[in-house]
Amino acid sequence: MTIREAFETRANNFDLLRLVAALLVLWSHSYTLTGTAGEPFHWLTGGYDTGGGLGVAIFFAISGFLVARSVTRHTPSQYLVNRVLRIVPALALVTVFAIFFLGPLVTSLPLVDYLLHPATLQYARNIFVFGVSFNLPGVFTELPHTGVNGSIWTLALECGFYLLLPVALVCGLLSRRGVLLLVVVMACLVLWGSETWGLSWSNMGSELWAGAPLFPVLRYGLVFVLGAALWVHRSTVPVSGGLAVACLILLYAFANRPGAQLVYLLVLPYLVIYLALVRPAPFDVRQRVGDVSYGTYLFAFPLQQLLIWSFGPETGPTAISLMATPLALTAGFVSWHLVERPALDLRHRQSGARQVARHPAPGL
Repeated sequence: MTIREAFETRANNFDLLRLVAALLVLWSHSYTLTGTAGEPFHWLTGGYDTGGGLGVAIFFAISGFLVARSVTRHTPSQYLVNRVLRIVPALALVTVFAIFFLGPLVTSLPLVDYLLHPATLQYARNIFVFGVSFNLPGVFTELPHTGVNGSIWTLALECGFYLLLPVALVCGLLSRRGVLLLVVVMACLVLWGSETWGLSWSNMGSELWAGAPLFPVLRYGLVFVLGAALWVHRSTVPVSGGLAVACLILLYAFANRPGAQLVYLLVLPYLVIYLALVRPAPFDVRQRVGDVSYGTYLFAFPLQQLLIWSFGPETGPTAISLMATPLALTAGFVSWHLVERPALDLRHRQSGARQVARHPAPGL
């Protein structure tokens, strides 16, 4: 069965995988935020990535696959409106939560000074995605990590890729041959960046656009493009257990060897799409609770910081994760049902209005 056949004829696990990715980020961040060494996911992945890095890569692989579908099926204006409605409302909600609930509760400054502080206004500009601010005045200044919401750094990359995708479409880079050329170019740039320029998480290079340093752009850009390539070639690429096992064998063979990171980035998107399509999970996340992954991802970091502020970093990463997980899931549930889903419903109402305008009913 090809990817196209599986995608069109059976339920999929994209929502579940996104939720798993959000929780991977949460549990991984608990080690950084409590100042605890020995994050276990790096060992569990054979040294390829942290739990947070793996979670983010899963997000980008799925995004590349699904957004490539969107950009080829909508007009540019519809596509851009859809992307804004997907990203901004929940981001605005978590920004308001941080400024007007978390900040006044935690800040060491007088309330008026806090609210009128230039850094507070700067933080409010996070709803514009690019060039986000991570700190609020007097908030979490005594913790091992002083950021209020470090997770939102990925949104500048995500939205940058969203804006570049229509350009790639116009340039023919989302054709069957064009997308393969794009994959080859991105893979070469990743290899060149690490080997020649010495790019890494400790040397991320210059920003290509606000909030988007070269190293993560190349790293997650390759994953995003591979996700898009799997959509473009969905009619020929199989959902194959044998191919998935071959990917795992490659990961095992290259572990801790030169080129390991490139192999990891090349095979991960297929493994993600395979898991999304191979067999529907018995638990349908969207039907049971909604698409809570994005809200969970956005709210996890500030809620973890609030718990560490309340109980102290000595509480440890496991306890913080166990407490933060139900809180973040609840926040994701509220975000989906009160903000995200109503915002996304606007797409369908606008689409319906356009259809009525183009094909008015008799007598209208």
